[in-house]
Amino acid sequence: MGQLIRANRASVYSEDMGRNAEDITQELKQRFTQIWRLNGAYDPETLAALTYYVAVLLEYRNELKPSALPAAATSIADLVAELRHDYGEYHPATCAARTKNAEILQAMGQYEEARTLFRKSADGFEQAYGKANVSVLDLRNKAADCLAKLGRFSEALPEFMDVLEQQRHILGPHDPDTLLTWTEVMICLDEVGRVTQALAEAEQLLAVCVQVSGENHPDTLLIRYKYAGQLRAMGRPGEALIEYQAVLDGRRKTLGEYHPRTFVAWGAVGTCLMDVGRLDAAIDEFGRALQAAQKSLGIHHNQTLILWNDWIGCLLRNHDFYRGISELKKLLAVRKKVNGLDSPQTLETWYAYAYYLYATKQFPEALRELPDILARFEQLYGTLDEETTTVRLTYAQTLYATRHLVGACDEYHRVIAAYQQQSHQDPMKFLVARSEYSRCLLELGRFEETLTELSTIVEQARQVYGDDDEETFKAWNNYAWGLYKAGMISEAQFEYECLLDATVQKLGPTHPIILGIHETLSDIATQLG
Repeated sequence: MGQLIRANRASVYSEDMGRNAEDITQELKQRFTQIWRLNGAYDPETLAALTYYVAVLLEYRNELKPSALPAAATSIADLVAELRHDYGEYHPATCAARTKNAEILQAMGQYEEARTLFRKSADGFEQAYGKANVSVLDLRNKAADCLAKLGRFSEALPEFMDVLEQQRHILGPHDPDTLLTWTEVMICLDEVGRVTQALAEAEQLLAVCVQVSGENHPDTLLIRYKYAGQLRAMGRPGEALIEYQAVLDGRRKTLGEYHPRTFVAWGAVGTCLMDVGRLDAAIDEFGRALQAAQKSLGIHHNQTLILWNDWIGCLLRNHDFYRGISELKKLLAVRKKVNGLDSPQTLETWYAYAYYLYATKQFPEALRELPDILARFEQLYGTLDEETTTVRLTYAQTLYATRHLVGACDEYHRVIAAYQQQSHQDPMKFLVARSEYSRCLLELGRFEETLTELSTIVEQARQVYGDDDEETFKAWNNYAWGLYKAGMISEAQFEYECLLDATVQKLGPTHPIILGIHETLSDIATQLG
């Protein structure tokens, strides 16, 4: 809970200063640097100034320039190097400064590097103060959190559980830090598939928090928020909605209507309303939350942008495409300004905008956006990445829709090649791409390539859907049609007759596939005389 306390102090500082986050952090950086140079790296005032600077920096990182955190990490690394040179690798002062560097790296998403530094600092404090030390446990906790951020929950879980056991012994079962670690254990249990145990732990933890701190204490509300997340993850959105609403009501009472954490809970309520199918209510909830966030936090605040994105998603899910696309365009302009052209958040919004242009048949407009989007996805994620491949598929589909058949074929070919090299490919998406690719080849008159693709699609459809599934029959029908268009009339006739025998009982005599087969067989009979 110490992180929450530091964040609150940072918020108070910001309000007192009455300036934007960029100005505040710059002033704190200058102050920290001056104290460092005047007093030396080991002076308590230097470390205190560093701690305060990092707390404010992390609190407002989403409102700062992208270069702010890397620059801070470099400065702190220099301080660590000086301390290491003067006092040694594992001196408490070195470890304290190194910890701040690790916190910056963690916020930058460099979790492996941060974990290494947290562990090294933990080793240093352990040498100085022993294993059963609060700072040691805190650092081990942070290192385990980095493992969790990396998705290595099976490694993080035993570390969290060991820390939890020692915190219960040293700090007591009701200490805020103990309860926070208990939360991490709960989350890891869920992530490794021990869902029932995770929910049971969450229920116990919530009961303890209510008993110790009361219903509306910030720590209780945080745990209730996590508990609601567990319910939602287990497919119980109705129960999750009740808990999220309780969190929202509690944060309104304790933090106020316009606090960022209030907006987080408000957004969760909107999401659960979507989950239970109450789209109109969700749109209204997101709309009111967004309006309040824009007024209190500003249009550029990260929480405002999250709510804006969720509101748009709700509009689109409700098939309000005109308003959804219009808002996506506005959000994209703000994302470009706040996050930059190449940030994941901007690219996600940009692709969503282009995709819905395509989905609503605004093909020329989509085509203007997609090449630039694809190039930036390739640069950020790589050519073979799943997200890049998804963008490329939309680009190929748009090229096909605008009759750029050669270009479409080239992009479809790249999509298929990427799917073939991905270890976790979606077989259904793969089949869609191959089917559309074959259609494109067919229209270009590249019959040999078309038939090779169509034959492969039939075999893959059988593996994915089974021999008697409608999707397999569609693939088989397309193969027979390819033979027909390629002028291989007798071969087409044979495939259609076999397909008819296989499908008529399964699909019924009036199914569109059956009717289409009869029509094509009639044409073939006419051609063969």
